[in-house]
Amino acid sequence: AGELQRSDAKSEYLELQEDAPPKTASSHIKHRRRTRRSKSSSTLGEGVKKVGENSWVIDRTEIDKTLSNLNSIAMQARIVPSFKNGEANGFKLFAIRPGSVYSKLGIQNGDIIHKINGYAINSPDKALEIYQKLKSARNVEIEFSRRGKKDTNTYRIDGY
Repeated sequence: AGELQRSDAKSEYLELQEDAPPKTASSHIKHRRRTRRSKSSSTLGEGVKKVGENSWVIDRTEIDKTLSNLNSIAMQARIVPSFKNGEANGFKLFAIRPGSVYSKLGIQNGDIIHKINGYAINSPDKALEIYQKLKSARNVEIEFSRRGKKDTNTYRIDGY
C-alpha cells in the first residue's frame, strides 16, 4: 500500500494485490479519503473581529499565534505573483479556505494585494521586508484590488 500526498489536504490510498490473478482495474483499487486538519490551524483567526465595512480589530496574541504558525497559514490559500502589462503589481490570493485567517481578515478569492502600510508588495523580497516591518505595527492597512476595483482594509492591533 502506498500513500499519495495531495495539496488539498486529503490522502488517497492505492492497494495492489500481487499474488491475485489479474482482474479489472477497479477491483484492485480502493479509495479512501480523509481530511486532515491541524488543531493549531483551525484555531487561527479566533482573535480577529470585524468592526466596520473595511475594518477589523486583531488581538496581539492572535498576531503572535499566527506568526508562529507560518506553515499552517501558507496552507490556507494559494498566493502567486500578479502582473499587469509585464510588471509585478502585487500578489494574488485564491483557493482561500473557508474559515481561514485570510477569510476572517476579509480577503477573498482573486484579491490582488498591492500595498501594505504604503509599501509596494511586488516581489518575495519586498514581502519579507514588509513582514519584518509589520511585526510590531499597531495598525495595518492593506491596499488591494477586487474584480478590478481598488479598495483598502484597515486593521487595528490591540493588546500592547
